[in-house]
Amino acid sequence: MRTTIELPDDLRRRVVSEAAARNLRGYSQVIVEALRAYFDGGQDERKSVLSRVRGSLNPRAAEIESRRLAELRANWRT
Repeated sequence: MRTTIELPDDLRRRVVSEAAARNLRGYSQVIVEALRAYFDGGQDERKSVLSRVRGSLNPRAAEIESRRLAELRANWRT
C-alpha cells in the first residue's frame, strides 16, 4: 500500500543515505525494517531499560525531578 508521511529533513537524509549504502532504488524497505523493529521489539527493550532503573532515585530526588517535570510540562509549547 502506498502512503505519504512527513519526515524531518535530517531523518530523510539519513534514510536516503542508508538506502544508497545498501544499493536500494528507494528507501521504503529501510522504513519498513525500522517500523518492524520498533513494533516487534523496541517496546520490550524500553520496558527492560525502565525496569532496570526503577528505584535508582531516592524519594527526595524523585520528588524534585517530578516537580521539575511538571513545571516543564506546564510551560511546554505546542
